Amino acid sequence: MAYIADLLEFERSEVNTRMAFGRYGLDSTAAVALTGDLGNWLGCDIDPRALYEHKTIDALADFVTANHAKLRKPGT
Repeated sequence: MAYIADLLEFERSEVNTRMAFGRYGLDSTAAVALTGDLGNWLGCDIDPRALYEHKTIDALADFVTANHAKLRKPGT
């Protein structure tokens, strides 16, 4: 949540894991940055479109958790 707050210039206390990313003003540039950094951190590839299909932090976390093995980068 801290990363998202920093990326979108919100106070960390304002980030709600059940609020849609669009409510924070997430644009395509931020979506690419977020999924790229998250994927690098987790060792997997996350398509930026996942943020539009899984519209909240909680939903994205559930998706990544359920699909981590399929998303894993080769060699990680």
